[in-house]
Amino acid sequence: MIRVHTALLACAATACAVAAAAPVTRAAVLIDSTTSTTVILTPAEASALSVGNIGGILGQLPPTFTPEAKTSLGHTLTRLAGQAAADQHSTMIIVIEGPLTAPTAVSVGVLS
Repeated sequence: MIRVHTALLACAATACAVAAAAPVTRAAVLIDSTTSTTVILTPAEASALSVGNIGGILGQLPPTFTPEAKTSLGHTLTRLAGQAAADQHSTMIIVIEGPLTAPTAVSVGVLS
């Protein structure tokens, strides 16, 4: 139980760091459904994720992922955050399948 609370606390702290570092006119959009959670980031929010190298930290959160999957997710988050930050007309989308405390999959993409 402590592990789950730590992961949620780290996720909340990271979200606050992204929000504080990004000069945005709105907060990141969070869409929660019964099967997944979608996070939509502006280029400024993606820039904060990229510059702060927060992708590597976020990649370590899913407790059900292997160490290799966590590392891969962190690299993907950081790389795509940099890509989204470079294009002011882009949107970074993160889809977390399953419960946030034990996701079954995480998909990351950039729409231009």
